[in-house]
Amino acid sequence: MRESRVRRALVTGGTGGIGRAILAALKEQQVDVTAPSRSEMDLANSDSVDDYLASAAIEVDIVVNCAGVNLFSDLEELKEEDMNEVFSTNFFSAVKILKRFMPGMRERKYGRVVNIESIYALISRERRLAYAASKCAMSGLTRTLAIEYGRDNVLVNAVCPGYVNTKMATQSLSEPELQAICARIPIGRLAEPREIANVVSFLCSSLNTYINGQLIVVDGGFTCR
Repeated sequence: MRESRVRRALVTGGTGGIGRAILAALKEQQVDVTAPSRSEMDLANSDSVDDYLASAAIEVDIVVNCAGVNLFSDLEELKEEDMNEVFSTNFFSAVKILKRFMPGMRERKYGRVVNIESIYALISRERRLAYAASKCAMSGLTRTLAIEYGRDNVLVNAVCPGYVNTKMATQSLSEPELQAICARIPIGRLAEPREIANVVSFLCSSLNTYINGQLIVVDGGFTCR
């Protein structure tokens, strides 16, 4: 179903597998999508984010924070600069983006925000300290903004994918690891990026009128075991 008027969206991480699928799904809804490249807005660089947002002439109805980075280390190996990079990319940049655009949503009495998190906002494993912590922080952001903006018809939710068939997954996991993961997923396979994008597309649409402040897990049942 198409919106009654053209909506505008800002999507970060639009070059990744899930990000590209989200762009395609939103465009099918006739949403006018802006997806800044890393050269336009480097989310790991606070000054770059500030400069982009200060120069942005558009107002948007939809924000999808999809960009993310995962640097592997345990507590003893963890470097402060790595922790800063992960939090800058996965969390602090999202806060700045939402602070820039959500007041306009409130004024217009319409907005949809979807933060792409991870099942690591709910569970964890070895060597995922920085990543899991950043996703837990995003959960707190999602729930708090849902409370603060809900009365203004600005709905804020998160989608928490499990294992998705993307370049990031196939490069960071060996074939035996991927097989073991698929064996644990009740559906028996990785998600396709479009399956994540379909959920995001619904949450971003005017069809979503009452889902707010939720962490929606899309993992094929992986976390049920």
